[in-house]
Amino acid sequence: MGKISLKSNFQRIAVKDKSAFVTRVITYSRISSDELIDSAARNSAISKGHVGASCEAVMNEFQNYLLNGHSVEIPHLGTFRLSVSCKSVDKAEDVSANNIYRKKVLFAPSPKLKRLLRSCSFEMQDVDEETIDGGHTQA
Repeated sequence: MGKISLKSNFQRIAVKDKSAFVTRVITYSRISSDELIDSAARNSAISKGHVGASCEAVMNEFQNYLLNGHSVEIPHLGTFRLSVSCKSVDKAEDVSANNIYRKKVLFAPSPKLKRLLRSCSFEMQDVDEETIDGGHTQA
């Protein structure tokens, strides 16, 4: 199936108060919605205009449902829902929406997407031994 490229950097880990190698997925580029629509139109019998209009309609409904408290499933991709992080308070009368300090969108991948990820292989690229915080090399 897919091959995911990885890169490891030697960097400072603040929470562990040490430096170590950290491996991350290499992201080559960001595919814009226009590029995605163009590609979908090329690989189907559907015109670019119809693909774009369909995507726009689905995204409008997705946002509407999500921002009105629903969890929303995108077929074969997964389910999205909103969440918040709030400051805790000791008294019921102190509970307020003003206690929210972070708004999040949570994503749960579909079983199909999980299967696809399990079938991917991983490939390490060259290890970069330079630290992020100063460019010093590991001795």
